[in-house]
Amino acid sequence: MGAKHICDFSITAKQLVVDANRAYSLGDSTIMIGLLKKHENFAFFPAKPVIAISTRFRNGLRHNKVNQPMYRRWPKPEFTARCLLSEGGPADVFALHRRRVDRLIASGAVPLPAASSLDEVLKRLKEENEESREAWKKSPYGWGDAIHQAFRVCRSEYLAD
Repeated sequence: MGAKHICDFSITAKQLVVDANRAYSLGDSTIMIGLLKKHENFAFFPAKPVIAISTRFRNGLRHNKVNQPMYRRWPKPEFTARCLLSEGGPADVFALHRRRVDRLIASGAVPLPAASSLDEVLKRLKEENEESREAWKKSPYGWGDAIHQAFRVCRSEYLAD
């Protein structure tokens, strides 16, 4: 697809979630591919890479696309997301992401450059982690989130356009 490889990194959290990620940049988008996931003794099988694509805009908008269901309602309207649940690969996920980003650009949003180094990727991940932490304090995990997750149903507002 012509993406530039930025870095590989792994995150080990307090819950012992271990994953390996590969980050790329393509135009104004940062692409993360989760290559391996494991939680204590439970390995996710069969392996399915998680593809997450993000584009940030000068006015604070952020659009994300992932290839897995999204269960929780995001409480910040300036962050939009879509999920592709079919068996499409990275090119399919990117094409859907690009359609939405192009519509935002056509409406006047100006995209920021994609992350281009390990430091930038980690800085953005830390920022997003803090934003998520604050957002979830204001909007805790609720019954609707639990039902969507229990039945592995993506919230309708996140389904691909």
